[in-house]
This record gives sequence, structure tokens and C-alpha cells, in this order.
Amino acid sequence: LVRIIVSGELTVLSVSIDQHLIASGNRQVIEQLVSAAFNEALQKSKSAAAAEMADIADGMNVPGLQDAIAKLGLG
Repeated sequence: LVRIIVSGELTVLSVSIDQHLIASGNRQVIEQLVSAAFNEALQKSKSAAAAEMADIADGMNVPGLQDAIAKLGLG
């Protein structure tokens, strides 16, 4: 119903809301769905960045690097 695309720099690239949802006029539901879609998009972006960082850093022995990767959400 709501789709938000976020870049790797955490910039919102696009927002789409289903026309039927808009036509329903239910502001509270729309707000909740936008919030949930935004949070999901941010999490996906952070996870993709963490996975990419882990691939790049694989085998590197840099002090604190694993902690930094964990904070990005790769744990």
C-alpha cells in the first residue's frame, strides 16, 4: 500500500501510496503505513550497507572494525 525507497546515503528516493488508500481518506492509517514503510526502508538500506561493508572488510584485521560493522546492523 505504501512503498518508500531509500538510498545507501539514507536519502528518500521515492514514495508511492496506493490510490485506494488515499481515496479511503483514513489519515491515521496512512500515517501509520508511511511510518512503517519508512522504517522498513531505512532498515533495509542499513542492512545492505552493513553487508557490503562486511564483504569489503572480509579478512581485514582492523581494530574496531567488527564493532563498527555490528553497529550498522550486521551484528
